[in-house]
Amino acid sequence: MISREQDYTSKAGWALLVSGGLLTAFFLWVLVSLWEDYRQTPAQPSSMILASAAETIGDDRLYVTIEDGRWQCSSISYTHRYHNGNRTVDGTRAIMRNEAGNVAVVARFSEELTCADLQAAPLTGVLTRMDAAERERYATISGDILLEMCAYCGPANALTGILVSGVFALLGGGLIGLGMFLIRRSKEKIGSTSDLF
Repeated sequence: MISREQDYTSKAGWALLVSGGLLTAFFLWVLVSLWEDYRQTPAQPSSMILASAAETIGDDRLYVTIEDGRWQCSSISYTHRYHNGNRTVDGTRAIMRNEAGNVAVVARFSEELTCADLQAAPLTGVLTRMDAAERERYATISGDILLEMCAYCGPANALTGILVSGVFALLGGGLIGLGMFLIRRSKEKIGSTSDLF
């Protein structure tokens, strides 16, 4: 007969085994995706004017520094998060245009920035064409070509993600090992108990 302790140990083992497997599989998938990004992203950004970047990009991603362009300070908006009941800014969005006004890029930053902050440094990050959903969201933006830039993306960001994903994948592997140990221990106890009868 299986005791309550043995039943609990077995269930805990299976719970850890399944949780660890899911955790490991998910973060290994994230790690592989980030590794591909890291491998394909050059160590240093290419310097381009906005019009040239728009012509070059196609359906790919470009790690670039934009040499020209003017920020539309009135377009600045902020994303927020709540922590312990307090509302804080955790990101900035702003629009930059080229001199001709036919190319616009919506840039996303991971911190609160003012227009003066934006103008103080060239725009650098991973540039992509705006997809259909985003084009609808920014339907009021005029321009023949609409682009997006993740200004906090790049090789350093991808490498950080790889390291974090690796740690969580290892943690998942540890949960798998602990789960297998508890399941084996429960079976051994059941076997030793049955030998007594």
